[in-house]
Amino acid sequence: MERATRQKLAIRTAIDTARRPLMPQEVLEDARLQVPTLSIATVYRNLKAPLQDGAIHLVAMPGASPRYDSPQAASTTHHHSPPPTPAWRGAGGGRRGRSGWGVIN
Repeated sequence: MERATRQKLAIRTAIDTARRPLMPQEVLEDARLQVPTLSIATVYRNLKAPLQDGAIHLVAMPGASPRYDSPQAASTTHHHSPPPTPAWRGAGGGRRGRSGWGVIN
């Protein structure tokens, strides 16, 4: 059984209270508000166990650094589906652009 340390608590608090997925460096910056001597190596070490247990999620985006998110934040603060087609466009016109909004021809 793992010990609950100040470092682990600060790291989990940083992830759980964030409104978006955080990169390890961002976790470090937030957690240092509680534990000023925290190192990036400690952050990485303490991300492994909760990641394997499912207590936090890895958010991988193409071309970007991996980010970490809590399951609660992932289910309540954001989603990754495009917005619905605006009613004024009708059923047949245009095509979807990168943002998911229709592009008028």
